[in-house]
Amino acid sequence: MSKLTKTQEGIITLFNHPYFTVDLIENWLNGKTGEAKTKAMAVQFSSIKGFYEAVTAFEKVKQDYNYKILARGICIACGQIMEEDMNNAIDTVISILESAGIDRAEAERCGVNEGDLQRLEEAFCKMEEQK
Repeated sequence: MSKLTKTQEGIITLFNHPYFTVDLIENWLNGKTGEAKTKAMAVQFSSIKGFYEAVTAFEKVKQDYNYKILARGICIACGQIMEEDMNNAIDTVISILESAGIDRAEAERCGVNEGDLQRLEEAFCKMEEQK
């Protein structure tokens, strides 16, 4: 049995469409809406499919947006560690960045500002050397 994620349910509820409800989408996912015996039913099922695809796309965009915010925060914190020149700062920063899966390209994709990128330049170079 297919089940919508909590995020998908939240998105559907947020849209507040009178026809496209959580129950309708879950019933469609699980084949409980029957099969399209007429052209009208085929159009109806296509619209349900399209709505569900929009919900999943919205969910993916939201997840990526949340990840970008998190990656920026990690880079800001790592930049501050580098700036304060704590003991073993470079190793600590590299460890944090690697565990989060953030390299220079990913930091740029996530919109990390230029100042933080510059503070992390040494760590990024060392990470590339270690590859």
